Amino acid sequence: MARNPPRVLVAEDSATQRAACVDLLRDAGLEVHEAPDGRYALDICRIIHPDLLVLDLGLPRLNGMDLLRKLRDDRRIGRTPVIVVTADARSETAETAFYEGATDLVTKPVDAADLVARIHEALAAPAA
Repeated sequence: MARNPPRVLVAEDSATQRAACVDLLRDAGLEVHEAPDGRYALDICRIIHPDLLVLDLGLPRLNGMDLLRKLRDDRRIGRTPVIVVTADARSETAETAFYEGATDLVTKPVDAADLVARIHEALAAPAA
């Protein structure tokens, strides 16, 4: 069950893009935490148990796909909804992300209203 406000972790290595996403989601009324790399994001997930993870695939130290696999393998946080954000619009990337357990996928450049709508939809969906 999601908290009120829901807790969201933004894992993005670009400080500029991360700050823009954090500001957008805070303005949307969400409690937002941030991580600049994959290892830090996984550690934060294990500590705060976010209601949703916004995950860039191109992360250092642990890339997004590997982070998604590790998240899904962890019984405590494995059901966390994950919205993958990527500049890679290839169908193979989307297919792999969904196979690994992504809830949704958004390509960059991200439309702010679309991302917020998808986050609210993922948070409202019953747990799988």
